Amino acid sequence: MTTQLTSQNGAGGRVSVKDLCCLFCCPPLPSSIVSKLAFMPPEPSYRIVKHDSQLTSLELMEGRADWPHGYDELRNIDVFHTRTRRRNDIVCMYVKPCGDARFTLLFSHGNAVDLGQMCSFYYGLGFRLGCNVFSYDYSGYGCSSGKPSEKNLYADIAAALSALRSRYQMPLNQIILYGQSIGTVPSVDLASTESSVAALILHSPLMSGMRVAFPGTQRTWCCDAFPSIDKVARVRCPTLVIHGTDDEVIDFSHGVSIYEHCPSSVEPLWVPGAGHNDVELHAAYLDRLRAFIENEACRGKESSTTTTKKSDEAYQRKGIMCALKDLALLIERRIFHGCVVWAVLEDGPKMLEDFCLSDCLNHSEIASNDQIEKKETDAPCFSGFSTKLFNGPLLEQQLYMEYHVT
Repeated sequence: MTTQLTSQNGAGGRVSVKDLCCLFCCPPLPSSIVSKLAFMPPEPSYRIVKHDSQLTSLELMEGRADWPHGYDELRNIDVFHTRTRRRNDIVCMYVKPCGDARFTLLFSHGNAVDLGQMCSFYYGLGFRLGCNVFSYDYSGYGCSSGKPSEKNLYADIAAALSALRSRYQMPLNQIILYGQSIGTVPSVDLASTESSVAALILHSPLMSGMRVAFPGTQRTWCCDAFPSIDKVARVRCPTLVIHGTDDEVIDFSHGVSIYEHCPSSVEPLWVPGAGHNDVELHAAYLDRLRAFIENEACRGKESSTTTTKKSDEAYQRKGIMCALKDLALLIERRIFHGCVVWAVLEDGPKMLEDFCLSDCLNHSEIASNDQIEKKETDAPCFSGFSTKLFNGPLLEQQLYMEYHVT
C-alpha cells in the first residue's frame, strides 16, 4: 500500500529546484501549489459494473489491485456514485466484514492510491478491529469525476458522510473518521464542524501544505493549503494521532504538533523506526487501534451529548497553552493592545478564566459584535480560548474565537 504526500518527481518530503520552477512559473495560487505537490492519482485499478439501473458491482483490474479474500466477500462490497456540492460524482465503497458492527470507519485514503488498491486493506483492517469500513475516491481519483483540489477534498468527504448516513441510516455517534496522510486533511476539516462523530483517527497527519514543502515554515500563511494545524484546535471528539518517528514524507514533528494542538487528543501512537508507508505493519498499530475503539471511542459515544470532565480538562490544559501562543502573536500584529493581553499572558490560565468578554471587546482594535461568535451568559468567562490566524481571516480582519462557559 503506497500513500505519500510528495512532489511530482516522487521525492517525498523535499522540493527540488526543478519543482520550484514548475511551482512558480505561473502565479503561485494555493490551488496550483496544492495540485503540483499533493495529488498523484494513479491509473484506475477498478471498474464499476452496472447490472441494471440501481445494482452495481466492483471489478478489480488484474495487475493493479489484489483481492486475497473470497469471491463472496468481494461481491458483498457496496459500490456506488454520489454527487458532491461541487457537482462531481465520486465513488463510495462500503466494506462490511463484520455485519452489524458497532462502529463504521469513514476512511479517507492517501494520495497515490484509489479504492481498488485499498479495498483489500479495508477488509483486513475492519475484520481485525470489528468494524465496517466506508470509503470514497477523491474527485479525479479512480472512477470519480472532476479534478483533485483542496476545495473538492472538503466537498468529497461531506458527500461521503451524507451518503453513509442517508443510505445506511448511520448515526453520527457510530462513525469514526479515519484519515491517512493527505486523507487527514478532509478528516480534520469535517471533525472540526461535526462534533457528534464518535472519534477521529489521524494516521501520519500534516500541519499544512507549506510546512511539508518548506519545513522551516513556522506559521500558516494566506497562500497555505491544508491548514489542519489551525482546524484541529476546534475538534472535540476523542482523537488518536499515529505517526512513525522516521517518516520520510511528512516529518514526525507534524504528528507531534497536531497532537499538542488538539484539545481532545488521547495518548498517541508514536511508532519507533516506522516510515510513512509501513506504520500499519507494526504490531502496536492494531493494538492501539483496538484499545482506542473499545475504550476511548466508546466513551465518546456514550456521552456524545455532553462533554466529559476528562475532555474538559484536556481542553483547558492544551487549549490554553495554544491560546497563550496565539495571543502573543496578536500582540506582535497589534491586533490587541499589549497592556490587556500581557496581563493575560502573565497570569496564565487563571486570568483567562476571569477575562470577561466585555474587556476583550473594549480593548480590541478590530473586533466587533458581528465578527465574534459568543455564548451569552450572566457571567461570561473562559475555560478555553483559541484563535485562528494567518489563513486569510487575519488579512480580512476577522477574528474567530470560541468561548466555553464553565
